[in-house]
Amino acid sequence: MLRVYIFDELVQRSMLQPSQFCKTKNEGYIMHDLIHDLAIFIAENQCLSVMDNEKTSISTNLLHASFVPSRDQVTLNFHVLGRARQLRTLIVPMSRHMQSSIYNLPNSETREVQFDERDFRNSYFWNVSAQLNYMEYEWSEPMIMFQDHVVDQKHTAMVKAFQCYNSSGYEISESMIQMFQQLRVLGLSYTGLEKLPNLIGELKHLRYLSLKETSITCLPESLCKLYNLQVLDLDRCENLCKLPRGMKNLTELRHLTLPILHDSHLCMPRGMGNLTNLQTLSAFYVGGDVYHCGIDELTGLLNLKGELKIYGLDRVLQQNFPDLSTMRSVKKLILHWNNGSLVKCNYGDTEDDQSQYINATSVLNGLEPPKSIEELVVKVFDGSRLPSWMGNCSYLNLSSMRLDFCNDSCTELPPLGRLPFLKYLSVQGMNALRRIGPEFCGCTSRVAKCFPRLETLEFSEMLSWEEWDCNFHENSFRSLSELTIGSCSRLLKLPPGLSPSISTLELQDCDSLDSIPMLPSLTSLRLWGSCPFYLWSRSLCLPNLNHLLISFYQLHILEFFANLPMLNIVRLENCKIEEVIGLQHLKSLKIMELCGCPDLKLTQDILQQSNFCVMFAP
Repeated sequence: MLRVYIFDELVQRSMLQPSQFCKTKNEGYIMHDLIHDLAIFIAENQCLSVMDNEKTSISTNLLHASFVPSRDQVTLNFHVLGRARQLRTLIVPMSRHMQSSIYNLPNSETREVQFDERDFRNSYFWNVSAQLNYMEYEWSEPMIMFQDHVVDQKHTAMVKAFQCYNSSGYEISESMIQMFQQLRVLGLSYTGLEKLPNLIGELKHLRYLSLKETSITCLPESLCKLYNLQVLDLDRCENLCKLPRGMKNLTELRHLTLPILHDSHLCMPRGMGNLTNLQTLSAFYVGGDVYHCGIDELTGLLNLKGELKIYGLDRVLQQNFPDLSTMRSVKKLILHWNNGSLVKCNYGDTEDDQSQYINATSVLNGLEPPKSIEELVVKVFDGSRLPSWMGNCSYLNLSSMRLDFCNDSCTELPPLGRLPFLKYLSVQGMNALRRIGPEFCGCTSRVAKCFPRLETLEFSEMLSWEEWDCNFHENSFRSLSELTIGSCSRLLKLPPGLSPSISTLELQDCDSLDSIPMLPSLTSLRLWGSCPFYLWSRSLCLPNLNHLLISFYQLHILEFFANLPMLNIVRLENCKIEEVIGLQHLKSLKIMELCGCPDLKLTQDILQQSNFCVMFAP
């Protein structure tokens, strides 16, 4: 992309340099004071940051401006910029009432800071696409934003998790629309704006419109006359309930960022499939009738890239599924059922007729992702069977999969062990499953290898699961390093053929689990809730166990044995323990952390004779 190329060129020429206070190389950049002053000098007649209550000489040649409203202003009339009729870029910075948490201050001080308008005057330098939800702010010094990168000057403090709050929403006057007919970029993010004027459609040249994190509830139909619009940012507009019916007319749109509404539904009109130039679509909401956007309209959106979230899959009306396999640039696919009921809108009758909806099993079977997919998430799935394509070994890029169920009918997992490059797998809420057998590994014989690259495996909330019986080849699960099993109260044992390379084991509410296999590489063991806490007893050799966490231990006596020679850290949380026995066996113990264990009393003799320290956490 051109903007990335320009930024990289500035870095190569040392005009921008990585900040030494950022964790990663590309997280933040600084600009030398001389370069900053030179940029201000060169752009003086074309770029300006102005306050509404300031007397400033405005050039008729001004092209790019940021406008900071006065403290008591409600309607943004921009009269200060009245002479700049050729204005191309207009950015309204975030509200002047800003609250932030300060981290990394001297003496580890954490406090809230109130910013005045002038504190933020120079920090918004014609940035069109800055993501201001996370930033670094160099205290009391000017800062420049450039294409999602923060360019700071000097460091005395850092503000992270930056968020702004406007005490009252602004309004845009219609005179502003008439005044700046040449606008290409209009940024109104974080302003608390509640509505756009109907005259917004007169900005014929507008290409970029940002309304991120405003209080807007609906967009005027006239917005669909912005035929040159390429970017529409509605991220975090949580009050937005519907899009204009004429969205299909915005055929030049490249990037459409919509709010993610987990408990409600955003109405999208029919015709979204006409936006064939779309490259970014943060969310696609399936409607439940002929007036709303159907799943079939994804067929026309072949240029989508990156991440695609599809919500409302419980409202699919017809089996005319899009061919997602043609979306080769989509790397992450999220399929979500049950996303709230349809809201009343003016598209037409929005009554849900659930008898016409296609069942979840058929829907998921028809939404086979492209072979280039890297991450797959299935959420709130209530079907009775998972599709066979999930175990297709031709998914050579698929490295992460998460399956989230919400029913009691799906009883079998597909052969996921055939996925050659799967590194992360999570299965949750599969309450009807009783047994995991060789079919899960996809092995036809014991000589076949399964899950060759899997590193993290998680099972949770599988209340009927009793047996895990897989005949593993000795090289199966050879890369597995972390295993988590939670809320699986009927599971009796773990398979003996699990990888000896497992370094982290976490068990939560596994009441019936009476033993674990030999895990010589285990360094971290975490036991939560209703677990049998004798799993580290003298009969089990854990020569490399370094960290042990025990939470909600219900017995009054906790005993350790000599089979934990490398144990360095023990943490006890919310336990009813009154006495700990066998601490003398823990030769390598350095730290014992106690949190919420009011009944535990360590005698003075034990503390004096031991080489470890005891830490009490609140």
